[in-house]
Amino acid sequence: MTVDERPVVAGSLYQWYSPHTHRSHEFVSLTADAVSGEYEGQPVWNVQQPGITWRELNDAPRPSSSPTVRLAQMRQIVSQYSCQKTDRAGLTNPLRLLRQPVYRYQCPAHDVVDGALFTFVQGTDPEVWILLETRTIDGELAWRLAATRMNSIQFVLTSPSEEIWRGDVLTWTDVKSRKGAYTTYRVSETE
Repeated sequence: MTVDERPVVAGSLYQWYSPHTHRSHEFVSLTADAVSGEYEGQPVWNVQQPGITWRELNDAPRPSSSPTVRLAQMRQIVSQYSCQKTDRAGLTNPLRLLRQPVYRYQCPAHDVVDGALFTFVQGTDPEVWILLETRTIDGELAWRLAATRMNSIQFVLTSPSEEIWRGDVLTWTDVKSRKGAYTTYRVSETE
């Protein structure tokens, strides 16, 4: 879902086959603003805390005025990061970055000159979302980045020199409270 072309919610609808036999939906807030959702006129998700926290990238190369060059810069910036997930059993695995943005946008209403939504995946399953934006600040273009989860397990995003973002394991109570930035819904049993 977008507002003013800017991504604010990512969702996934999927079917379990084994060992589970049900359909599930999962959603995550991609904004620092409050988010709410309804189903058949009833409130089902109410997020008051930020889903993301922006981080200024002061050491990144100055954003180009060319959209084509900026895309190359965005790919270069996100390519320097690595991401690992640790499941509830303690198994740690690296995630793979998709270098092609899932979505690219502009949002003049929020001074966003250029933005892109990237993802780290396991197989083809998005596990961590990266938002990278070029904004106008005091007349100058500047980069900022935010990351968030698409699963309730632990994630750590790092650059070669530091930890950039960490998402600790969420309890099932938190996930199913429908008040957190990440939530899942069990939809139905299959026949």
